[in-house]
Amino acid sequence: VKMKLIQGIATAVAVIVVIIIVNSYLFDFSPFSPFKVNIQTPHKKFESYLQHMTTNQLKFYSVYEKWLPICGVENKIMNRGDSYGIHRNETFRKTPWSMSSIEIQYFINSSLFQPKCNTLSEALLSISLPPIEHTCFLPWMSSEDINRIMRKYSYIILNGDSVTRQLINGLFMLYTKNWYQGGFPSMIEYSNTTQSYCACDGQFGEAEICRIFTNDMFSKDASKPNGMNVNFTFSNNPVHTIYFRGIINETLFCHIDDNRPVLVYLQAGTHYKTNSSRVIQFYLDPSIQYLQDLIQICNNHLEKEQKPLLQLGKNIKVIFSGVPAVSNDIAIKYPHQGMISALRYNMEMTSYIQKKYPFIVYLNLWNLTKVSISRSSDGFHKLSDYNTMASVSLLNVMDLL
Repeated sequence: VKMKLIQGIATAVAVIVVIIIVNSYLFDFSPFSPFKVNIQTPHKKFESYLQHMTTNQLKFYSVYEKWLPICGVENKIMNRGDSYGIHRNETFRKTPWSMSSIEIQYFINSSLFQPKCNTLSEALLSISLPPIEHTCFLPWMSSEDINRIMRKYSYIILNGDSVTRQLINGLFMLYTKNWYQGGFPSMIEYSNTTQSYCACDGQFGEAEICRIFTNDMFSKDASKPNGMNVNFTFSNNPVHTIYFRGIINETLFCHIDDNRPVLVYLQAGTHYKTNSSRVIQFYLDPSIQYLQDLIQICNNHLEKEQKPLLQLGKNIKVIFSGVPAVSNDIAIKYPHQGMISALRYNMEMTSYIQKKYPFIVYLNLWNLTKVSISRSSDGFHKLSDYNTMASVSLLNVMDLL
């Protein structure tokens, strides 16, 4: 045990030193003040240094370098404008850009020290741990990687609450390589006020004008051979499943003429008072039952066509994600969202899923939310760093399923 502890500490120290050196070299970071960056004049050797980066580093830093002069200077988050959350006395506040956080830097630079996560079990274990404790590195995702992974599925359904909505915004950021406003692909259509306040980390502010959601990001690609059919939906109440039932395209779900699997991502908890019994009764069980009913309908057609039948866990992949960590201020105001309640909820849901639905992959992002909570728009919702790391984690799981 002592030896493992010593090895873990030594690895962590070594990676932190490399992160400091890399950032000092690239952007004249002060080792003790990582957000104080000479942003206007990035290090003159940056381009030559890119040539010596690992592929994983290059995917991140080539985009990071582009947006640092903008988001590193003018990063602000608008107050959500209601009684929930913290920072309620400010119209907006300026804050260090979360994409420069030590956690995301470790997430990227751990590829220098650790092997790649090559199996689903390896990836799930690393995802469940804080970035500094990862046992293997999760490859960062470029738009080309996202294209490749999403095309592995004939139909993708992502269903959840605002946590999923923001994870989707993080996915859009990666896909567009636009870390300024790429979370909102149609931002050009919105007002100047929205464009001004909902940029950089402000994309994840919960002010009403920043709660922008689009469901047509990949629609132009859907009609192409092996195109992406993606359906993003979210809801905040116990009739969640009724809404869920109404959005699935049964023709796409059955994929009679497409042998690729279907992916269903489910996420819930906070709007059910972090109560596992309520989530099971009103969301998870009815959702799985609906999928089973739909599979039976599809299989009746597939059997007549003499084509492979659908089966949960085989060609219908299901992922479930639990509740996040919140700030102490939010936990005091809403005790059911606090650490004890959230950890109990995640443990109960994990146990229930393992016993009743072993085909469901449980995506445990708790520790990732915990290390990201100090950078939050309202004490609950996370910023660019968390939402891009969470979407990268999900994409890695999708790639290995």
